[in-house]
Amino acid sequence: MRDAFAAARNIAGALRAVAHDARSGRLEAGVGKSVEKIQMICVAFLESIRECVNEAFQRVASAEQLTKRVETAKRALRTLGVPMDVYEEKARKERQCVADAEEASIRSAAAYPEDLSLVVERLRREEERFEFHRSIYSDAHRVVGTLGKYSEENFSYGSTPFSSFLSAWRCPQVAEILNALPRNENNRAAVFGSSSGWLVYYLAYGFRFHSLGWEILPSLVDAAKSVATWRPELPRITFTAGDMLDAPLDETFALVALTSQCWDKDLTKAVHLKLSASLRPHALVLDYSSQLSDNHPQSFKCVAFKNVPVSWHPQQKLYWMQRMK
Repeated sequence: MRDAFAAARNIAGALRAVAHDARSGRLEAGVGKSVEKIQMICVAFLESIRECVNEAFQRVASAEQLTKRVETAKRALRTLGVPMDVYEEKARKERQCVADAEEASIRSAAAYPEDLSLVVERLRREEERFEFHRSIYSDAHRVVGTLGKYSEENFSYGSTPFSSFLSAWRCPQVAEILNALPRNENNRAAVFGSSSGWLVYYLAYGFRFHSLGWEILPSLVDAAKSVATWRPELPRITFTAGDMLDAPLDETFALVALTSQCWDKDLTKAVHLKLSASLRPHALVLDYSSQLSDNHPQSFKCVAFKNVPVSWHPQQKLYWMQRMK
């Protein structure tokens, strides 16, 4: 199953690239069919492969069935003139470019480059594992069934490279504010929906913040804890397996990162109300959506945004918002 899963991840990246190029009018030469049709086919096969992967998580689909689904997608697009070998190679090269840029940015900018580099390497290995994603799927299914208030879309997995995070961090409108904050227990950072710990480690090992991550899926919390390096001089890191709506958010938090892009509307609204009620004046919020400032303009203002590559999109917006007085 490992090889079939790796092939599915790679073809998914290629399909997203084809759909993106179709939308932007940059499809590789030789494609003579309707770009709208190609977009629709890419979306359909992405959903088909995702369903087959989920069935594999449940041990319903076999590696052979997943491989067949991948090959069917390739054949269908080749028939339309799309050079899938080119796009698969492009997807592989883009992942390598991201990895190279990430390592370079860690070495040049992180406060604790050796520790962060090791953590990122371990997390990358984890997210390539079929078992890692099956644990996420199982946990999400259990949480949805037990609590009955969240949809499974809340638990979509993705990751943001440190190079992308650093690019957002260096936005002129917020860099001065962030760099001026003393790194102590009175200026902590929190990540709501901390997944396997990426942003928590960036804030701690990259920028010296004492950092807390809240994540409701136990398997992701276990993964986050398992990759840590521990030295006395490192900033304090805490991972909590629990609902972020129960997180204590007091005056010591200077920065909160949200991963709200796939959250349900009711959950997003509840988190925003929590931040409005609890976050101290001038504190910063980083999110993949501007809904906080859009929906609460009297409490938060958007001060900057940056387009950066992430695992699910080549140009994802990261927004900085600030709590007003």
